[in-house]
Amino acid sequence: MYRTVAFPANGRLRLKNFSGDVRIVGTNRRDVSVKARRRAARPQLDHIKLDIQTSGSTVTIDANKRDEQWEREDHNNNVVETTFEIEVPASATLDVDAFSSDVIIENVEGEQQLKTFSGEITVKGARRDVEAETFSADIRMDLGANARGTVRFSTLSGELDAPISMPSGSRWRRNSVEGTLPGGAGPELRFKTFSGDVTIR
Repeated sequence: MYRTVAFPANGRLRLKNFSGDVRIVGTNRRDVSVKARRRAARPQLDHIKLDIQTSGSTVTIDANKRDEQWEREDHNNNVVETTFEIEVPASATLDVDAFSSDVIIENVEGEQQLKTFSGEITVKGARRDVEAETFSADIRMDLGANARGTVRFSTLSGELDAPISMPSGSRWRRNSVEGTLPGGAGPELRFKTFSGDVTIR
């Protein structure tokens, strides 16, 4: 499936997916380009749709929109595996809520809220605030030399690998840490995991 959707300047893209990898790339285009591949048994494909809606400055993509008949009936499988390749204006704000999807974000300069359960999150070229959360998977950020930002990481058993300096008098705690990247204070980079690790390069 391929669709393009009009996108307002500095708009927000909200994506909900259960399974299937997600890749979102910031470009110089003015609309949103959505390429999706859906995999499931025929009954699921007939009753669980890929729904794209626009409201105000927000474009919402729901990969598992069930019709009323399917909602009323009791089904064991209510999921369609959907793989996304999406291009957005570089200034877009992102709100991604997934379950077992790996999420890759490249060259998106707007704020990002990214959440998965068992999928990994990779962010490249971020310029503004990023909030990323996983349960059992890892998070990786690739930033340019002398990147600026304040890092806040909380976890139960995960580890942080990042070139940060901590405020004077602060201590490295087992479950949380706060520090500043080599370029100094800047965007807020907030990470939360249960057992996943966070790496910043």
